[in-house]
Amino acid sequence: DQIVVEVPGVADANELSDVLMAPAVLEFRDPDGKKVLLTGEDVEKAQAMYSQTEGYVVDLKFSDEGAKKFEEATREYKGKVINIYLDDECISSPVVKNVITEGTAYIQGDFTMQQVQNLANLIQKNASVALDQTEQAEKEVKLCTLYGEKHSRFLELESLI
Repeated sequence: DQIVVEVPGVADANELSDVLMAPAVLEFRDPDGKKVLLTGEDVEKAQAMYSQTEGYVVDLKFSDEGAKKFEEATREYKGKVINIYLDDECISSPVVKNVITEGTAYIQGDFTMQQVQNLANLIQKNASVALDQTEQAEKEVKLCTLYGEKHSRFLELESLI
């Protein structure tokens, strides 16, 4: 049994590995979308929730450093949007209603449960995405095994595990 994956513009297994293993880049940017205010490393948790008063929301928790950055950003952009980008594509543009000082926030809007789950998943999966070398090697070996190809690069990585 094999799984065949075709990715347009990707010619070989090494390139496919690079594409599939590359972490996405999560950024919170200013209203113009040019200045990066926070990154995925500043987010500890994102989850979909239901609030009696706000409806379906995405609940965010920031790291200590992220909380400081987010407070500065909400102070500077109160009444404006902070855009959330994933790989240079804007996935949400919530308006800052208040200065947020506690390191937690939520994104509200006219969302369905599915929409907040999708947004929370995108943010959560791309928060703090740095992989150590062993974890990266394990993922590459699994990918190699999945495709049934044993390239020398992957065989060297296997011996590290």
